[in-house]
Amino acid sequence: MKTHVKALVVGGGAVGTGIAYHLAKYGWKDVMLLERDELTSGSTWHAAGLLPLFNMGYATTHLHDYSVEFYKSLEAETGLNAGFSVVGNLRMAQTKERMDEYMLYGSTAETLGIEYQKLTPNQIKERWPLIRTDDLAGAIYHPTDGYINPADVTMAMAKGARQMGVSIERKWQVDGYQWNGDEWKVTCTKMIEKGGNLIPSDEQIIITAEHVVTATGNHAQRTAKLLGIKIPAIRRCRGARPRHSARAWRGYQAHPRGTYEVNLPRARDSHPPPSLGRWSPDAPEIHRPLPSRGRRVGGGASRHGSQGAAAAVAAQ
Repeated sequence: MKTHVKALVVGGGAVGTGIAYHLAKYGWKDVMLLERDELTSGSTWHAAGLLPLFNMGYATTHLHDYSVEFYKSLEAETGLNAGFSVVGNLRMAQTKERMDEYMLYGSTAETLGIEYQKLTPNQIKERWPLIRTDDLAGAIYHPTDGYINPADVTMAMAKGARQMGVSIERKWQVDGYQWNGDEWKVTCTKMIEKGGNLIPSDEQIIITAEHVVTATGNHAQRTAKLLGIKIPAIRRCRGARPRHSARAWRGYQAHPRGTYEVNLPRARDSHPPPSLGRWSPDAPEIHRPLPSRGRRVGGGASRHGSQGAAAAVAAQ
C-alpha cells in the first residue's frame, strides 16, 4: 500500500469515486481513495438516485447535464451497467406564477441546449391520462430526465478509476489530518470485523499527500472535528404557515416568498402532538401533520382534497 501520493480522496461513495475518477481522467497521476468499509456502504447506498435536470442555476444545470451524459458513457468504458433509466420528468404547476418560474428556467436550459417542453393541461392529460388537471396551469417536461442506481454507478466509476491507475483501498479509516505547510500527514487505521461489527485494529499507517479531498458523507461531522472545524448541520422544515398551536410547541420565523421556518423537535420528541398541523389562507380548514424532523416540505405538484388546497405536501 502506498504511503505517499499526490492526491488522497477520503470516502468511497458516489462523490468520492467520482472525484477520484475525474482526477485521473484529467491527467492526475498517483491518486488514492480510502474507504473505511466497503464502497457505497455510507450515504450512497440509500440515496434515491434521481437525476432531474431542472435547476435555476447556470453552473448547477451545466453540472447536471454533464452528469447525465457521463453516466450514459460509463458502460461502454467499463463494461459495467450504471443502472441509468431515462424515463422523463413531468413537473406541474398550479399557478401562473409557478409557470413563469418554469419559463425563467427555460432560458437557462436553452442556453445549455437542454431539451424541455412546455405543456398545457390538456397535453398533460394526454401524457398521463390518470391525472386530474382542472386546477393545473401547465407543466414543464424533460424527456431526458431519469434515475440511476447509486451503487451501480459508484462501482462503474470505481472500475474506471482503477483502469486509469487510481489505487482504491478499503477497510482503512482516517483518524487524523496534519498539515505541515507543504503536505498532509494522514493517519489511517485498519478496520477489522469482529462479532459482526467493524472496529479499529492496532494497525496504523501514515499517508503523505500533497492534496486531500474529503467526501465522507454521513461521517462529515467527524471529519470536520478531526480538522478542527465545524460544519453547520441543522434540522429544519420549510412549508406553509403553522397553526397557532404549533407556535406554542415550536417557534417559527417568517421567510420571504410566503414560507416559514419551523424549528423541529429533538430525537426524544420527534413527532408533534396530533393537534398540530399547517395552515393555508386558501384552505384554512385543511390541516396536515407536520413531518418528522429533518424533512423538507413544500406545496409542489402534489394535490390533496377536492378544494385543491395550497397546503398540499410534497415531502422530500
